[in-house]
Amino acid sequence: IKELNIRFNCPVIVTSRPETEICRESSINNLLVKDLDEESQFGILKVLSEDDEFKELSSVIISNPQLKETLKTPILINLLYVCYPYWDELPSDIVEFYSKLFITLYLKHDRMKSWARERKSTLDTDDSLWCFSALCLFSIRDEIFEFNTVSLLHYANKALKAAGFDKKQCDVFLDDIINITCLIQQDGLDRYVFLHKSVQEYHAAYTISTL
Repeated sequence: IKELNIRFNCPVIVTSRPETEICRESSINNLLVKDLDEESQFGILKVLSEDDEFKELSSVIISNPQLKETLKTPILINLLYVCYPYWDELPSDIVEFYSKLFITLYLKHDRMKSWARERKSTLDTDDSLWCFSALCLFSIRDEIFEFNTVSLLHYANKALKAAGFDKKQCDVFLDDIINITCLIQQDGLDRYVFLHKSVQEYHAAYTISTL
C-alpha cells in the first residue's frame, strides 16, 4: 500500500480498525467513522428484517435509551438482529444485551443443526462462558486488545487453568469461540481481535462479578 502511494503517487483509502499498523504510518490522515445515530440504526434494521421484526426491534430501541446508545456500530445492530429470535424477552439495557449474547451464539448451533458447525469442546455452556470471560479479564488487565496465535493460546490456557480444566482443551475451546460464537475473529494472517471492544470489557467485568 505504501509503495503504491509513494512510488506511483497513487492516493489510497484504507478501511481499518483503530490503532492498526497503518494508522500509525507517517503521512496518513486518519478519519474516524461516526457512531450510528437513530436514523442509521433503523436503516440497517430495515434492510435486515421483515416488517414485523423491524417494528418490534425498533420499538425496543426507542423505549430503551441506554440500549440505543450502545448500538453504535453496524456489527452490534446485526448481533441484536441475529440473536433476538432466540430470546424470550428482548433486552431492556446494555447489561441484559451482553448477558444474553454469548449463550445465544454458543447454543444457536444446537437449535439450527441443519447448517450449524459441530461444537468441538466438551465444556458445557456455563463453563465455556466463564473461561471466555476469564480470557477477557486476563487480557484486558494486561492491556492486550488483539492477539497473535501464541498470545491467544497463552490467555486461553490461563483461563482454562483458572477454571480447573485441562489445557488439552485449549485448541478446541478456542476453535468454538472463534468459529461458533465469532466473538473473537481472525483478522489477517496471524491476528485475532474481539468482535467489538465492549465484548471484552463486559465479559471481563462478568468474571470479576462471579469471583
